[in-house]
Amino acid sequence: MSNAIVSTAYEAPITFNTAVLFGEQHSRFDEQAEAMRQRILNAEDQIKPSVDGVTYYVSYKGDDTNDGRTPETAWRSTHHLREIAGELEMGSTILFERGGVYRGTMYMRTGMRIGAYGVGPKPQLYGSHHNYADEKFWKKTDEENVWLLETGPEQGDVGNITFDYGVINASTSRRLFRDQVIEDFDYYYDPEQHAVYFYHSAGNPGGMYKSIEVTARGTGAILRRYVPDGTTNDVVIDNLCMRYANFGVSAALCENMTVTNCEIGYIGGCMHTERIRLGNGIEFFNDQKNITVKNNWIYQCYDTGYTNQGGKLHENVQVSDNLVEYCHYNFEVFVDKDGAVKDSVYENNILRFPGYGFGSYNRRAYYERYSGRETKIGGNEAGNIRTGWKGCSSDNFIIRNNIFDGGRYNIVYSPCYDGVNGPTFVGNTWAQKPGGPTVSYPTGENGYEIPAPYGTLEAMQEAILPVDPTAILICE
Repeated sequence: MSNAIVSTAYEAPITFNTAVLFGEQHSRFDEQAEAMRQRILNAEDQIKPSVDGVTYYVSYKGDDTNDGRTPETAWRSTHHLREIAGELEMGSTILFERGGVYRGTMYMRTGMRIGAYGVGPKPQLYGSHHNYADEKFWKKTDEENVWLLETGPEQGDVGNITFDYGVINASTSRRLFRDQVIEDFDYYYDPEQHAVYFYHSAGNPGGMYKSIEVTARGTGAILRRYVPDGTTNDVVIDNLCMRYANFGVSAALCENMTVTNCEIGYIGGCMHTERIRLGNGIEFFNDQKNITVKNNWIYQCYDTGYTNQGGKLHENVQVSDNLVEYCHYNFEVFVDKDGAVKDSVYENNILRFPGYGFGSYNRRAYYERYSGRETKIGGNEAGNIRTGWKGCSSDNFIIRNNIFDGGRYNIVYSPCYDGVNGPTFVGNTWAQKPGGPTVSYPTGENGYEIPAPYGTLEAMQEAILPVDPTAILICE
C-alpha cells in the first residue's frame, strides 16, 4: 500500500495540552505559563479577507476541485495548495477554517497572508499525511515482531513517530541500520523502499493506539518558502496550529516576516547529514531583516523552538511574548563568522524546560551506539537560549525581561559570550533546581564550551550577575 495521498477525512482537532505528555516538568511558573498559553490559544484573528487582492479559503468541509474563492467553495487540503503553489497570485490571502485538521505541506510566496476564519480551535495543519492508527497501514514482515509502514516517496526520511499525541515518541528509538530493529519502538527508515521497519511485539500497532503521526522530511515545513521565487518576503502568518512536520515555518534570505498567535509542536528528527538531525518550530536562516515573532506557543521540537541562524546580518528581529518549552534549545540565534546581530530585541518570553523534550533524549547516544563511532553532536549543550558563533558580534542586541525556567543541562547556553561579542542581558529571571546546571561559557584558546554545574543560589549569583546584573535569580 502506498500512502502518498493525503487524508482528507474529517478529524476532530486536538484541544488538550500535548506538550506535557513527554518529559513533563513543573515549577513555580506553571500558572504564569498556563495564562500565557490560554492567551495565545484564544487570540483573535489578525488576518481578514483581502479588500484589494485575492482571498482563498480552505475548509474541512471543502473540496479540492472547488475554486477556493469563497467559504462556500473552499478547498480541502494544504496538499492541494502545495500542488498549485505556482498558480497562486503573489500577495494572496489564504484562510483556513477553524475547527478542522489539514494534512500536507504548503508553500508561502512573497506577500502572502495566511490565517484563520470561523469559530472554534485554531486550524490544525499536520505534516503527517495520515493518522496511521489503523491496521490497514501496517504490514507484517517475515521478521518476528517487525512491521512495515510504506510512507511513499513524497514524504522521504522519517524523523519521528508520535504515538497517542506524544505519550510515546520513537525519535529516540530510530536506528541507523535495519538489523538494529530488535526492541519495541525501534525503527529504521529504508530510503529505497520509502518505508519504515518498526518493532512492535504486542501486535499490529495500527490497532493499538488512538493516534500515530509520522514526521517525514518530505513534509519539510508546513509553511515553507516557494523555491522558484528565490527569496520570500512580506509574509504574515497568524493563528494556525502546526504539528508533526520536520519544520513548522521555514524561510531564507527574507525580510518583513511576521508570525503571531500560532501553536507549533512535535517537530523534527529527520536526517540532515549522517550525524545531524533537523527540526525547528520556526526558522529564518541566512540574512534576514524586519522579523517579528510574537505571542506563539512552541513546544517539543527536536532542535529549536525558534531560530535565527546563518548569514552575515540579522537586523531588526523582534521576538516577544512567546511561550516556548520542551525543545532542545528553546531559542537559538547566531550568524556566520564576521557577521552581526543588529538592533534586535528578545523580550517578555517564557522559556521552559529545555532538554526535557523528545528531541533531547538519546540525542548523542543515537549516533554513538548505533554507528560504533564517537561523536560530540548533541547532548549537554541544551538551553533556553543558544546564542553566539565564534567571531560574530552584536550591535544593540538585547535579551530582556524573559523567564528562563530550569533546564536539563543549562538555563542558557551562550558559549561565545564575552561581554562584547554576545547579546546584552537585562533584567531576566533565571530559575533552576538546586544542584542543576545554569550556564555554559567559553574555555581554552579554541573556544570549546563546557557546562557549568552550579547547585546553589550563591553559585548562580557568581555565574550570572556579571552577565545580567539586574537578574532575578531563583534556586529552589
